[in-house]
This record gives sequence, structure tokens and C-alpha cells, in this order.
Amino acid sequence: MECTASQADVAAVFYKFRSVLNLLCSQGNIVDAGPLGKFRPTFTAKAVEKEEDFKPSTHIIKTQVLFKPSADFRTLHDVEFFKITAESKGKGKKKPENGGGSQPHP
Repeated sequence: MECTASQADVAAVFYKFRSVLNLLCSQGNIVDAGPLGKFRPTFTAKAVEKEEDFKPSTHIIKTQVLFKPSADFRTLHDVEFFKITAESKGKGKKKPENGGGSQPHP
């Protein structure tokens, strides 16, 4: 696919998107990325008996960002599938000859 943006331009946009996404999600926002889908922050925490006993720094175990692709993005278009055979273990690996292929000492 041809485009006037260089590979570096596209990479720069993705890096900036990642930093903005991180900032917004760390503030608790759900980020709507248009035709790509939505990103939302989530976390796992230890249970406490009383709400007032909950301390985020102590009880939150894991944080992450979940991505839900849009229906259009999730659907693969113009894709062909074909069967491939799996290689058996050890097949395709050549054993080095004469001690592992290292250079002889001069």
C-alpha cells in the first residue's frame, strides 16, 4: 500500500499515540480510537472487608489497558487461508560439523 508518509512518520505517530493513550488511560479515561476501536483501563485488586480500608497503593495488584477492536477492524477482508504442515521436533535442524562451527584458533 503506497502512502506519502514515511515509515518514520508512521512510527512517530504510533509512539505519540502510545504516550497519549497511556496518559489518558492512567487518568481513568476510555479512549475511542475511531475506526480502530476503544482502549480502556482496568485493574486487579485484593479484596478488603470495608471500603474505607482500601488503599490503591497497597491493594491494586495489576493494571492494564484492554483493547476492544471495532467490528470493521476485527473483520478480516480479502484474506486467504491455507493449510500448512507442522515440522516435527528436531526436523530441519542441522547439527554443526566438527565441533559446532567455531573458527579454528590461529
